[in-house]
This record gives sequence, structure tokens and C-alpha cells, in this order.
Amino acid sequence: MGEAQLVRKAMLGDAPALENLIGRYYDTIYAFCCRRMGDISSGSDVCQEAFLKMVQNLPKYRERGYFKSWLFTIASNCCNDAFRKKRPTAGLDESIADDSPAFEQGTENAMLLKTALDKLPAEQREVVILRYYHDFSTNDVARVQHIPAATVKTRLYRGLKKLQKLLGEDILLET
Repeated sequence: MGEAQLVRKAMLGDAPALENLIGRYYDTIYAFCCRRMGDISSGSDVCQEAFLKMVQNLPKYRERGYFKSWLFTIASNCCNDAFRKKRPTAGLDESIADDSPAFEQGTENAMLLKTALDKLPAEQREVVILRYYHDFSTNDVARVQHIPAATVKTRLYRGLKKLQKLLGEDILLET
């Protein structure tokens, strides 16, 4: 069953469709929240909050874009709310899986990258995570963050420049 059909059924109260929809995106949203928050405990809490808000707001969902972008927007807003309440003190947890080939460079390099990501400003960290860990296009990131694509490109460029400086390596500077 396609995503659009699942969303429509879930909006009408079909519990198996809602369960299928949550199952389809849970791991991705969980990984995003953990990376964004910096630790598994906070990430897990924020992920649960994001799915709760998704269920609560599903009747209001309008098919103007991709459901995935809408869900990432909710997750991003939940992360931002959690940051306002309490800043995380820990770095990214070692057990968060790297599911993007762009970052599969071995355990030591992955940990160095996670440490460097922690040092980026929140706006830059989020665009880098969405772009490279979750393979979002610039326009998709712009939709999730409610900012112009040009701003996404600027944040991505600056974030990658800072990562390059922190890591002392040549990395792809894509805008």
C-alpha cells in the first residue's frame, strides 16, 4: 500500500494503517531525534513526543507536500522545544547507528564526526543531519525547517566548512 493511501486511511481512523505508517518512519525519526538531541535518552523521549503530535495532528494534515517532510517538521519542532527546555550535556551516543553511506568510515572516524557535529550550531547541525544522514534534498530541508532553500544552502555550506576545520580533512562542500 502506498504512503498516500496509508495516510488517508490513518486519517479516517484505521488503526492498522496508522500502525503501518508509524512503523514505516519510526527508525528514521528515532535516529534523527537521537542525533539532533545528542543522546539516546533525550532522543527517545523527543521521538515519542513527535509521534504523539503526529497522531494528534493527523486529522489536520493536508497533502501539500510529502508526508515524510511533514513528519520531520514535527520531529524538528519537538527537538527545538526540548532544547529550549533543557540543553543536552552529552555528546552523540556511540550506539546510534550510522545509516548513511556518506558517514560509514569506521568506528573511530564516525565518532570523530559525531563529536564535530556536536560542536556545530544547532541550525547547521540540523541541515547537515537531514542532508547527509537522511538524504533530504535542499528543498526538502527548507520545507522541514520553514526557511528558504538559499538559507539551507548557506547553513549547509557553513556547517561543512566548520566540520572541515574541526576534522582537518577535505570533505564534500555541496550547496
